Formats: sequence, structure tokens, C-alpha cells
Amino acid sequence: MTTAGHHHRTAGFGRAGRSRTGLAAAALAGALVVPMTALATDDAAAEVAPPGDGTDCVVISEVNSSGGSGGGVFTHRYVELENICDVAVDMSGWSIQRWNASSHQAGETTLLDGHSIPAEGHFLIQGVASNQGDEPLPSPDLETTINFAAASSSIVIAATEDSLAGLAGDVTGDADVVDALGWGSPPVWLGDSRPPGGNHNPDVLTRVDYTGVNGADFAVAPSSPTNSAGQTGGPEPLPPYDGPATLLINEAYSQGGEDGSIYSDRYVELYNYGSEDIDLTAWSIQFTNAAGNYTSSANLDGVVPAEGHFLIAFEGGQGDDEGVSLDDHADFVVGNWFSSLAYSLYLTTSTTQVSVPTGAVDPTEWEDIVDVLGFGDAHLWSGDAPAETLDSLTDVRAFQRVTDWDGPSLNNEADFDLVEEFVATNSAGEELPGGRDGGPGEPEDPIEVSIAEIRGAVSLDPQDAALYGESVSTSGVVTAVYSDADNDSRAHDGFYLQTPGACGAESFSGEYPEVPCAIFVHMGTSWDGAEVDIDDYVEVTAIVSSWRETGASESAQLQLVSASIEQLDGDAQPVVPVTYDGFVAVEDRPYLLGMLIEPAGEWTVTDNYSLLHGNPDSIGGWVGIVDGEEPLRIPNTVYAPASAERAALAQENAERLIWLDHGGRNRWSSFAFDRHMPLPYLNTEQHVRIGAEVDFTAPVILEYRYDSWRFQPTAFLPGNPELEPATFSDTRDENAAPPARAGDLRLAGFNVLNYFPNLGEDEPGCGYHEDRFGDPTTADWCDVRGAYSQQHFETQQARIIETIVAMDADVVALQEMENSAQLNHVDFSRDYAHEVLIEALNEVEGEGTWDFVSVDEFPESEDVIRNGYIYKPAVVEPVDSVILFEGGVEHLGELADLTIEGQTLSEVYSNAREPMAAVFQPVDGDEDDRFITIVNHLKSKGGSGTGDNEEQYGEGAFNGDRTRQAMGMLAFANELEDYYGTDRIYLMGDFNSYELEDPLVVLEDGGYVNLSAQTGQWSYAFSSEVGSLDHVFATEAAASTVVQTDIWSTNAAESIALEYSRYEATGTPGLYDEPGWSQGVWRASDHDPIVADIVVGTQDEPGEEPGEEPTEEPTAPAPGEEPGDDGPGDDDGPGAGDDTGAGPGLPTTGANPAGLVAAAMLFLLAGAGIVAANRRRGTPASM
Repeated sequence: MTTAGHHHRTAGFGRAGRSRTGLAAAALAGALVVPMTALATDDAAAEVAPPGDGTDCVVISEVNSSGGSGGGVFTHRYVELENICDVAVDMSGWSIQRWNASSHQAGETTLLDGHSIPAEGHFLIQGVASNQGDEPLPSPDLETTINFAAASSSIVIAATEDSLAGLAGDVTGDADVVDALGWGSPPVWLGDSRPPGGNHNPDVLTRVDYTGVNGADFAVAPSSPTNSAGQTGGPEPLPPYDGPATLLINEAYSQGGEDGSIYSDRYVELYNYGSEDIDLTAWSIQFTNAAGNYTSSANLDGVVPAEGHFLIAFEGGQGDDEGVSLDDHADFVVGNWFSSLAYSLYLTTSTTQVSVPTGAVDPTEWEDIVDVLGFGDAHLWSGDAPAETLDSLTDVRAFQRVTDWDGPSLNNEADFDLVEEFVATNSAGEELPGGRDGGPGEPEDPIEVSIAEIRGAVSLDPQDAALYGESVSTSGVVTAVYSDADNDSRAHDGFYLQTPGACGAESFSGEYPEVPCAIFVHMGTSWDGAEVDIDDYVEVTAIVSSWRETGASESAQLQLVSASIEQLDGDAQPVVPVTYDGFVAVEDRPYLLGMLIEPAGEWTVTDNYSLLHGNPDSIGGWVGIVDGEEPLRIPNTVYAPASAERAALAQENAERLIWLDHGGRNRWSSFAFDRHMPLPYLNTEQHVRIGAEVDFTAPVILEYRYDSWRFQPTAFLPGNPELEPATFSDTRDENAAPPARAGDLRLAGFNVLNYFPNLGEDEPGCGYHEDRFGDPTTADWCDVRGAYSQQHFETQQARIIETIVAMDADVVALQEMENSAQLNHVDFSRDYAHEVLIEALNEVEGEGTWDFVSVDEFPESEDVIRNGYIYKPAVVEPVDSVILFEGGVEHLGELADLTIEGQTLSEVYSNAREPMAAVFQPVDGDEDDRFITIVNHLKSKGGSGTGDNEEQYGEGAFNGDRTRQAMGMLAFANELEDYYGTDRIYLMGDFNSYELEDPLVVLEDGGYVNLSAQTGQWSYAFSSEVGSLDHVFATEAAASTVVQTDIWSTNAAESIALEYSRYEATGTPGLYDEPGWSQGVWRASDHDPIVADIVVGTQDEPGEEPGEEPTEEPTAPAPGEEPGDDGPGDDDGPGAGDDTGAGPGLPTTGANPAGLVAAAMLFLLAGAGIVAANRRRGTPASM
């Protein structure tokens, strides 16, 4: 619809009209929304177009799909909208939706309800971050967890709240589309052309016209994100370059990293044919694929000397491991790559991406372009035709300029030849020769030296080696061999060589060597390991070089390359391993770099998430271990977050963590051929649980790789379990069942990891995660968040059922249950998932054994996951149930009108699940025996926030929101106590907070006892450390009834590789066989269940027999994956406000809401408060 009189430009490219659904659809979005605090305007009475108008006024004006990535300016990606009319536009009923061309994701949706754009103003939507940029966006008007990143993707502003997952192609004229933008090779677009895809950093796609054709309307330009208040961010543009432009592309090597390659990197070598040095500050090198739908650029830095060279290194292929690394030799390193066989490279005097045509260009006539090289089926070239390309990926020749160096190439075909001998030269004049033999030339006149003499110094930097870059001949004993004869995986493709004995002596006599006497010899990706075996005594003639692994920022490997090997006669003295007893100081470890060591003392597993993924470059096969008998504790479980003690413990943990590696770079979460390999260490008989004891059975190699210290086995392990250097104790037996019941009733809390009976395969447009065969396992960016198929749901449910039955609880507080009423594609009741679970439980335990608690009043707009209760009606009966929201607590004093730091209840819980209370009475008891439980699920730690929601002190993001949610829970509990006449109240659930973080301090200061903290156990693992997010709090009266609390270690200690969602994620034999895969309680969730046994009344009442004494020894600890990870797991619902505020100062149990607000106001006036004091005190928690 067109609003007459409001247009300044022609817009309205998509829809002819629009539809609007009801308010209940507000929680149906597939992505988190965080509405920002409204910003005041100068004109409080500004005219606003009513909902339904303004669809021809709003356009997409700027998209940053690369923010937060390498080279990006901003910490977050974003979409900026523009209102081209002179009246504000209300976007209620609208949504922003996104498609990714390269995956199954379609129609990720965030609602725009309640938001408007000022007349002739902007609206800034902040997406996810990769945390690599430095500059925050100006205050966004809306935050979303939609990931705008992709080389080819689409954004749609829709005049509906419903997902438009079925859209495809040119959507011009679509009634539901307000505006759309597709770039690269997108699934959705407007018009007959699209802007280029790729990494545009540091620039963005910016609107330059209003024709309704994406390709004409958008160009790559510097970023200038603007919010509704008119605040604009972005760097100051560089002044245009006005110096000499006497540069040309002299040489390009496009085969780096492929089989048989000379260098592990690709490169472009520039030459300055002028008489003046050239500062490259305002220059960039840009590159476009053959199809012309992907363009990227890198802003250069450095100086090219007159009549000198400048070497630019790019990433290679095959994991960058084949050949010599140029990173330490190049003048500039680009974190991207270009194709071996067909690409266009162009050198420009601009830091903004240049819009180029298809076909031939004349660099002398094209503004900003200084030189061009197109080869193969290039999109762009100079002159008659592109340069001739390589014969294949194993062709190791380079493109070399063969005509005069007096200007740009005017004919790529004639000016460039493919040459077999070439030299990569940097600005210092250093030359690294190339040769057809697959190495950087044969070593010439090698120096005969010892390995220690090659190194010459104790350093982690390869370039500090005394003979770096030299040809050497050295001898030693082979201590480790990493090869894969079938070449279908990623071994390290080489071997370690060490001086015989104890670096030439008979023993180390308790001292470390002066210089490490070991070095790695890289043999190339195609190496089958035939030349050497462990314990061989050999002479190696090679060049001293280095390799920096992809994803590493600090570490690089000193290695010998282009090696020739000769077996030596005679027996060498066996290598003496160095005893590595427990913790070795970080500064001492470089003395043992690459050497054979023998770990001694106690070692314990502290991380098994990394067995499957989560590591740099998507590599798996790592087990995190630590000296001692306990895994690493999350510092905030021990010390106050802002304390110096916490910071010291965090540093200590980082230094103590050692990775037990697998001898390669296998990626079980990506490349298909890697995924078919068995996992190391974990198998059907050995589960590698966190907390398990590590027993070393063979020596290992000490390495610093991927920016971390590790024990490398002496062989490539996948498929070779007999070569594993360690075994792990089985801690399942001691955790096979929870402790025996004590007391009269058992309460339990259980996060069931997205229990969704509605399946991904039944939701239109739902994407999925795949197993190694490409078959769906779990839903990906859908309304449903659990299993994709019935097969996987049945596995998930079977494990949950076994856990609940074994817990033997009478009341179970559940988190992450499906809220069926909030699903778009079905018409089920809110309690449908509970009904399914009860039916399954009763099939096992008998009809009528279990029932669930329902509520009469619940919020109209809820998340698709919710809290709930199941219970045994033969033991307890529910008296009442209440959810904390304005319409559900009107009977509880003034609670419905409560505000916390300026936020209403709806705002406080807008990014969490509202707490649900249930009042229970024992069947054999009376009103005096009633008790109240409140189940909660606070905002997760994932994402990013501002103000008091900004991540700091290891608390994760949104600590301020969680603190306000804890304050709301206290007020709720106080009113429930008064209304129902009982002071026995138990708070349970997933608090997403560790023991000494603000939300839990709020509860303790409010009079509650953290019973779970007293166990010394933990329920979760994150980033190689363990702690508890799941808790049981009780009032003093309730705590007096508790005779036993236990965290049952069934899930978090188990590897994520065993989760139902990772079915057929690896080629580990027998792991997925039935019935074993679907049976048992292990890894039914990522959180451990928690139980609390209580007596009716109190323990001290005369005549009471509390029953058995609680067990003295807690069960073994239990970690898992990551709070707020991308799933399946804790995906949050609609977002929350972002008001900053100091921590709480709260009354004790029994205070009314007015007192709560007054206390909060006093705290704000005081400016410090209880939380600040607790943060300062730095007192250890009980362990």
C-alpha cells in the first residue's frame, strides 16, 4: 500500500499489500530478539504511520555480512533499514528474514513488532558477532541471533510475522515482501542482477539507487551504520592515494597447499618499477572468482621500495600443510585464498571494492585499477584473453610476468607465462626459491650440524632458529611417525627426529637440555610413511623452514622440508624420554619442544568436547587433561568474578590445560572423508569421561601447536587404537545410579535438552544438521529445536525416560520442554509435549504412575521451550500452579505491577523462560505439609550485550538480565509464601549462573541456601572447565527438611560425541549399534540432573524419623558442552531490554514487592551495593 504524500523516492519493490497475524505469533521466530530501550526524539508528537501503512517507505540501506570476521571493523554484522518517507513507520507485524544459499537454512526470522523507524531516518539491526572486529556498533535498535554472514545470502523485510521459507528467485511484486536483497548466488533477490558476494571487509553492501534491482541498487562501499537516533559509526575514510602508481603484478602462485606444492601458501608478488618508494596504506588487492559472484579484498599495509618487490601471502588448500609456509617471509598475509585454476586478481589504489565489468579491461583507463591478472576462465582480465592456467591442481608452476616492467599488463595472455623455476621475493630482497621437484629447491651444500645447533636457541618462534632458511644435514633417531598410507585423512605427514640418548648424554640428571634436541621433518601430504619407522637411525638433508597452522595466531612449527633420508649403519643409543612429572612451568616447556617425554604423576580428563569439534580449524580428536586428580574448576565457582583471585585462577587453569592429541588434523565435524575415520581414545569400551584418571602407557611428544601445549602421540591414531599412549578409568560404574533415597519425598531438576515430540521433518522449510552420510539428525534454525526424525526422537526420549525412572523422584522440575502452542505449523495445546512424556513414562512404570502440572494462566507470547513439572500422583498432589507474568500473578499482592530497575515483568523475562511455581501437598499429609517449588531457566550466557549485559569477569553475556530475573524470582517467592502460607520454598532449574555470580548472590542475600553448592559436585562443563549452572536453593525452613542433595553425573561428564544428536558423526566401530546407542542414562542431556530428598515438616520435630543418613561421598563430577550453544541446546526465546543498572540489594525472604523496589532504589543511590561487595570479597566457595 502506498501512503500518499510521504514519498521522497520510489520504493515498494516487493509487496502489493500485506497481512498481519495475531500477537501470539510473537514467539514463533526462529531467532532471539532483544528489543532495545527506546531512544527519545526531539519531536515527541512525531507523526507515525499506523500499522499497515509505510510498506512502500522502508528499504534495506546497508548490509554488513562480514562484520566480526577477519579484516572487519565492527564486532557484529548488521542490517540497516532506511525510511524514505516524511512520516515515521510502525513496523508492528513485520519481520526480518534471512536465507543462506549454502545450507539448509531458510527463513530465519526475527519479529519487528513494537518498533518504528523515524521519518527519513534509519533503523539498525545488530546480528551475531565473531568477535574479531574492534569497534562496537552505535547503539542498535534491535539485536538478533540471525547470522547475516555468508558469501551468498538473502535478507528480506517481510510484511508478515510468518516465515516465508518457501520464497525463491526474484520476489519482485510479492505481496509479503517489503524489500529484499540477495548477493552473490542467493536464493532470493530483486530484479535481474545481484551485487557480488564474498568477504567485503572492511566494506559493506550499501544502497546507491532505488530501482528495485539489487545489482543496480547496491555497491561495495565503506560502512556507516546508523541507528534511529542518527548515531553513525565507522572508521574515518582514508584520503585518496595521490602518489606514484608504478606497481605491477610480477608473479602469482596459485597452487599453494595442494598435493606436491612448493609452498603451503599462495602468493602474489608485486614489483615497483619506479624510482620512489610506495606506501600501500590506501591500496588493496582484490580478487573475484570465475563466476563473478564472489569478490573479496584485502587492504594492504607496508612500503614497496623503489625497484623492489612486495610479497603478499594468501591461504593455501588442503589445510595449508603441503609445502613451505610463506607467513614468516611475506610482507603481508591475507586470511583468504584464491582458486588455483581460474581467478581474477587486481591491484587498486582504493580500499573500497571496485565494481568491475565482465571480460577485458584496460588498467590504464579504469579508475583505481593499477594492474590486472586474470587466468583460466577468469571473470576479468586485461587484453585479448586471460593468461594460460595450470594443467591441474598438481601442476606446481607459477604465473610470471615475462614482458617489460614498465607498466601494467595490457594483455594477460601475452604478458604472463607459466614457469617451472621461480623465486618469491619480499621487500627486504629475501628470496625463497621454487622448483618443479615439489620443494623449495634441493638443499645445496648442506651444513653438517646437530639438531640442537639447528635450533641454536630456546624459542617458540621458528625464525629464532640459528640456521633458519639454511640447507643442513643432521642425524638422529626417529621418535614419532605420522602418516596415513591410504591418504584419506589428515596425519601430520612427517616424523620427529631426536639426538640419541639424553640429547647425546646418558641421562638428563634431573635437568632440562640447554636447547631442545628434536625437530619435525615434514614429508608432504602424499607421504605414506614408507621411508622410516620409529627407532630408525637416519641422516636427513633438508632446508630449515616453518609452518603456521591454520587458525593459530601465535604458534608455528620449526621443521625440515624437502628432505632426503639415508638410513645409517650401526645402532644408535636409544632416546631417553624426559620425565614430565605433573605441572611443568610454562617458561620451562620450550626446553623440551618436540622431544620425547614420559608423563608421570596424576593426570585427569578435564575436556572431552574437543574429541569431536570446537577447536581451531574445526579439528577434533583432542582430550583436555590436567595434572592432579580433579578437572579444572570454572573460576567463578570458587572466587568472586571481579576478584584478583578469580583472574589468577583463570590464568592458572589456562597454563595447566594440556591437550592429548591424535597425531593429525582430522575434522570430524566437516570434511566427509575425515568424518568416516574412527575417533581416537573413545570407543564402546572406553568412554573418556571428564574426571576420569589418565594412565599413560607410552611416551609422547611435547608440542606447542594451535597456540596451546599438547602431548602428541608417536603415531597417527584414527584407525590405530593399539597405538594410543593412554587409557582412561571407567567412572560410569560409580555413577550408574543416584544415591539411595533418604527422607519422605524426592525432588529433582532436569534440563532435557530440547525435548520436542514435534519433529523437524514435519515443519515446512526446516533445515537440519547432518550425520556423516548426509542424513538429518536434529533441526537447524527452525521453530522446533530437537530431533529431525522419529528415529532420533525415540533415541532421545528413551534416554530421558531411563533417567527419570532411575532418579526415583516424586516431583521433577523440567527445563527445555517443547511449548507446542508456540509452533507455527501445528495446532496443539501448550502441554502436548508433557502429555507425550507422561504417556511414555507410564508405559514403562504403569498407568497412572506419572502426571504433569498444568496452569490456567500463561503468557500469550512465550518461547518455544518452557519449564514444567511432572509428578507421581500417588505421592503428592498439586494444589496450585502459577507462572510469573503480569496476567498470572494478579492475585499475589502488587506483584503484577512490579518493576525491577525500570523494567516490567514482561521486559525482565523477555529473553528467558518465566518461572513456574507449583504448590504441592503430600497425599498422606495436610495443609501444614505443603511446600512450593519454583522452576526457572534464566537467560543463557551466549551472544553479546551492552551495559551490564556486556561479557566480563568470565560471567558470559547478559549477567545483568539474569540478575534482574533472579530479583523477580525472589519477589515471586515472597508473595507465594504470604499467599499460600508456607515458608518451605525450593528454587530449582537452570540458572545459567555459577556459584559466585551476581544472580546467585542475589538469591543468597535474599535468604536462600544453595544446597547444590554444598555437594562439591558440578553439573556442566564449558571450555575445559567444570561448574554448576543447575541448582537447588531453599529457604531456611525448606533447607531444614533436606536430608540429601546430589548431582547425578550421567550427562555432563560424557562426550558430546555420545549425544543422540551426534548419531553417525564418526566412523567409530560399534558406537551407533542398537540397542546400546538408545539404551542407558548416559548423555541424555548436556546438563546433569539434580535430586534433593526431603522430609515432610522439619528434621528437628519431635518424633520425626528422617530415614537413612545422606551419602557422605558425592558422585563423580560431570561436565558437557557450552551454555547457549548453537544447539541443540539452550536457544533463547524473545529478547530482553538492555538497560544498564547496578547490582541488587534485596530484602530477606518475606519482604513485599514494594520493599523490593525500595531496596533496589536504595542500592542504585548507594552506587555500590551487595553484589559489588561480594565481587570484591574474593572468598572461595566451598568445594
